[in-house]
Amino acid sequence: HPVTITCGNAALRWGQIRHDNAQPAIYRHTIITRGGFAPGEGHTGQAPIVRPNNSTITFENCSLTDHAEPNGTPGKIGYGINSDLTFRNCLLSRARTGPEIQGTALLATNCWFIDMRGPDDSDGIYLHGQQAGQQIKISHCVFAGGDDDGIDTLDSVVNVDNTILRDWNSVIEDAKAVSVFSGATHLRR
Repeated sequence: HPVTITCGNAALRWGQIRHDNAQPAIYRHTIITRGGFAPGEGHTGQAPIVRPNNSTITFENCSLTDHAEPNGTPGKIGYGINSDLTFRNCLLSRARTGPEIQGTALLATNCWFIDMRGPDDSDGIYLHGQQAGQQIKISHCVFAGGDDDGIDTLDSVVNVDNTILRDWNSVIEDAKAVSVFSGATHLRR
């Protein structure tokens, strides 16, 4: 199945990259910027730039940035459903929120999740519960500067190690470095 790229208003923003029951994909040394002209979905109701569904995607040495204006619209980094995502040595920045995943395995290593701005749920990453046998692991990353939570969880089992979490201190939101709602989150170093 091919990857679909939807286009929006080219003068302002483009749409999103969809991987729907697609073959495994690898993005290497790729810059993905200024997306988000697409229908909103997921917890934040914002347009995801990368939208995997039942797909496996690896990002290596990539930059996924500048998907939101200062008011937090229009886009978030991604919304993965029933997929397998890997981020290695990536910058995810200046979006409404970082990746949101649901029923998805995640490995994030040596990545920066920074400057997520906007009202309500401007998180570095939002982690819904994964499927049986899937793992969510974050290692050697930085989550810095946002208007809600650095790592926000809902029914997921998450392992975080050797990671910096700082400056999630908006006075408008109930901001914090890590928010755990059900599930289990293990933080080490």
